[in-house]
Amino acid sequence: MPKMIPELEPAKISNEGERVLYEALCEQLPDDWVVRYHYSICVRQGEHFRECEVDFIVLAPGKGLMVLECKGNIGWECQSGQWYQLTKTLQRKSTENPFWRFTLKRGPHRIGDLRRKGTHFSKLG
Repeated sequence: MPKMIPELEPAKISNEGERVLYEALCEQLPDDWVVRYHYSICVRQGEHFRECEVDFIVLAPGKGLMVLECKGNIGWECQSGQWYQLTKTLQRKSTENPFWRFTLKRGPHRIGDLRRKGTHFSKLG
């Protein structure tokens, strides 16, 4: 099991998608990996910074890191350029392009901003 920060009883995680992912990461990742759950970061928006939260940061020694955002829907669908979230009850909810929303909108500068702020991932614990 990887080092989980914080180490929680999964049943105490109210968001079902995050709970399932937390359990899967606990069960499937190597012992020398580190998983940080719910970590606050700052993201640059134009000339300003906005505080937000990352669901999971996974540190894989010798390989790198992954930032995971967990969503509670069961999928995405696109028809004629319009995107929809598919809910657990199979309802379609109109939404913006998820790829734009989770990458371009937040910007490719996220990690660079953290480094400029002096955040070091080795100090997550």
